[in-house]
Amino acid sequence: MEPVREYTYGIDEDGRIWCDGEWYDAPEIYRAFYETMTRDEGSGRLYATCMGERCWIDAVDTPFVVDFVNVETPDPSDARSAKSVTLRLMGGVEEPLDPATLRVGNANVLYANVRGEFPARFSHKAYYELARYVVPHADGFALVLGGREFPIAGSRP
Repeated sequence: MEPVREYTYGIDEDGRIWCDGEWYDAPEIYRAFYETMTRDEGSGRLYATCMGERCWIDAVDTPFVVDFVNVETPDPSDARSAKSVTLRLMGGVEEPLDPATLRVGNANVLYANVRGEFPARFSHKAYYELARYVVPHADGFALVLGGREFPIAGSRP
């Protein structure tokens, strides 16, 4: 079924969704955007489908923002080793971190991919939570996860 109506939603740097000057603080909208986000084949613009509507996405930076990271440690006495990392996006959506997609962008903002292809920007809070498991590595930094070091692209000492 083709969407009946189309709207344009803005997503600010903090991951808040805006439409017609109003902020939408509704977890179900975040989840719908996360689950149905796709790229228009013709224009390359992002859109999601929510309640039969096509929701065009104009993100200031990324369509998704990591609000919190949940780090599972194999040994609570070892504060520098992570067993696994789960990202919690705005709206409470959770996804395991793919450490191979970690990278640093402009202004030292940390990013990772979610759903395989979509960039997600780390909030300051999430960045600092994850930073506890980052170590110097070759020409930059790496995340220590599962006993392995995953270099963070674009990082520098």
